[in-house]
Amino acid sequence: MNVLKKDIFHNCIDVKVLNNKMCPIRFSNKQMDFYKEYKESFMIRSFCPSGICIKGKTNSTFLKIKFSIEKGKCREWAYFDLVINGILAESSLAEVLEEGIKQTITFDLSKYLINKDELDVTIYLPHSVGIFLHEIDISEQSYFNNVSNADKKIMCYGDSITQGMNAKHPSSTYPVLLSNYYNMELINSAIGGFVFDEDSLDENSKFKPDIITVAYGTNDWNKNYTIIDIEKECYKYLKKLQTIYNKSKIYVISPFWRADFYEKKTAGTLFDVINIINKVCQVLELEVLNGFQLIPNMCEYFGDGKVHPNDEGFLHIAYNLSKKLNY
Repeated sequence: MNVLKKDIFHNCIDVKVLNNKMCPIRFSNKQMDFYKEYKESFMIRSFCPSGICIKGKTNSTFLKIKFSIEKGKCREWAYFDLVINGILAESSLAEVLEEGIKQTITFDLSKYLINKDELDVTIYLPHSVGIFLHEIDISEQSYFNNVSNADKKIMCYGDSITQGMNAKHPSSTYPVLLSNYYNMELINSAIGGFVFDEDSLDENSKFKPDIITVAYGTNDWNKNYTIIDIEKECYKYLKKLQTIYNKSKIYVISPFWRADFYEKKTAGTLFDVINIINKVCQVLELEVLNGFQLIPNMCEYFGDGKVHPNDEGFLHIAYNLSKKLNY
């Protein structure tokens, strides 16, 4: 029995329907158009459903997800995470990453129903590929009831790290871990490779978060922008963010540790960029969290050994952030 419908998706701005397939989206139409026009790789990342999940209460003995990968990929893996009653229970890897091939992943729920009438089920979708859902099948004469959104909301802006690279499991990224810790609805507004750019913000955003985190700077530095340009773009971006979300508590996360932080680029070392971000935030009266203090400064906590945290590294980021956010 197919239970695919829009209201089972959570942590998304919209759900697009195309040829009876559903694609949950993290961005407004204006933002999607912006990333599409900006660069193909940013368009691909905008379709990746980072943080988006399917939630429901069910007595079904199985959950069968029929899907295809569309709009590209930004990593060579795509995991679906099954969370049962708040605990990660299983993770299933998509067999192929080629676009347009219909695939099926099945989770056997019967073993979790022992001594239980129903389960609270969450499926986190892959954060590394674009996903179109064809069907979500459950056993006959069973149900999959939608659950309501959390009362509070969190929005996380940033680059590939905030999008979740290089975690293998979508439930391991720090925005997901934070939102679960605080029991908040999440919109992950991160795009891998991105920088401070005020044009990426939508002045008419309907999502009104209680908390916003912003984590840019490492790409601004790595792309050899001048320190003057970084300061200017950082200020314009954060000022606009304050204007749009004037009732939200905003935390700016300075760049996380990376193995080459000491190298000198056009803007100087990464510490020079961090100092500029701190300076701008002082002017705007925004709280800054030190990214170097959120994750062990050791290569083994990074999936690529250099820049992008692995699942364990993200656990450290989420744990340390949970101690610093005043909520």
